[in-house]
Amino acid sequence: MFKHLDEKHQQIIKALLMVFLVFLIGTAGFKILAPSVPDGKGGMQPIGWLTSIYMTVISLTTVGYGESIPVQGDPALMVFTSVLLLSGIGMLTFFIGRLTAFLIEGSLTHIFRRRKMTKQISRLREHFIVCGAGETSINAIRELHNTKRPFAVIDIDDQKLEQIHQEFEAPYIVGDASEEVFLEEAGIAHAKGLLACLPTDKDNLFVALTARQMNANLRIIAKVQDPSNNEKFLRHGADGIASPQVIGGLRLISELIRPQVVSFLDIMLRDKDRMVRIEEVIISRDSSYAGKSLKEAAYRQKFQMQILAIRGPGLEKFDYMPDPEEPIEAGATLVVLGNADRVADLRKAVEA
Repeated sequence: MFKHLDEKHQQIIKALLMVFLVFLIGTAGFKILAPSVPDGKGGMQPIGWLTSIYMTVISLTTVGYGESIPVQGDPALMVFTSVLLLSGIGMLTFFIGRLTAFLIEGSLTHIFRRRKMTKQISRLREHFIVCGAGETSINAIRELHNTKRPFAVIDIDDQKLEQIHQEFEAPYIVGDASEEVFLEEAGIAHAKGLLACLPTDKDNLFVALTARQMNANLRIIAKVQDPSNNEKFLRHGADGIASPQVIGGLRLISELIRPQVVSFLDIMLRDKDRMVRIEEVIISRDSSYAGKSLKEAAYRQKFQMQILAIRGPGLEKFDYMPDPEEPIEAGATLVVLGNADRVADLRKAVEA
């Protein structure tokens, strides 16, 4: 009956049911065994249910009020009351003990877990901050988790955050993402990027503005509902914007005119056995790969991945079919297709 509850909740409910059972037995016992009492008109009448309930309550709680039913002198009532007192006190003690243990353990568990997450977040470096735990954010969080990127989530809804924590083991902060104190707690000073994905444009704009003031080097991407607000976001802190309406429209037309491409991307993103992604990797200034051509670096042989395009430092256009003999400058960006773990290995190699 209570299989959907954990063991501690089951124990509390069972203890409460046992106390209630003792209460029902006590009430019925006093009703049946108690002698009739004068009705004030010269006759006798059996005691009422309210008197039986009252007698049971003062017996189980041992408050010491006077007996409303004469027990002394009636062997059956004396034995029944004695058994009721012993069993009732035992059941109440057990119930109170279970309830107290549950409350104390639950509070301590929550405190320890919050401290653990706080320490976990404080150790994050080059991580991402997701502001918002709505339906749009979930997909972003899932991708960060699947590609093994460190991140933390901020939202005011602790229930949604708890669900995210259980599914992705993601550290979270309960609070308003537009307030500096919570952004600081999320380690914004050491973060690599921030996603403003709150329900309204007003909130996302304020998050972007606040985050930019706190970290000038942070990459900030914001969700924008109203396209007329695009310029406001780009002027006040956001590096990039994404409109659910625009993305939805492009997805619909892509399904119509290039279904196999869409199917390829969907399968790639959902494949749990092979975590293949299209990623970007920047060759650092001091990298041993700087100045080497694709042929010399042998990316495909060493890291089992395909170089799809190269973007030179300071350039706007991509070279979609790079010459394997052409040296690649330091600061260039490689667009690669490969396993997420192998991409991580490549990133360490070329950014070192």
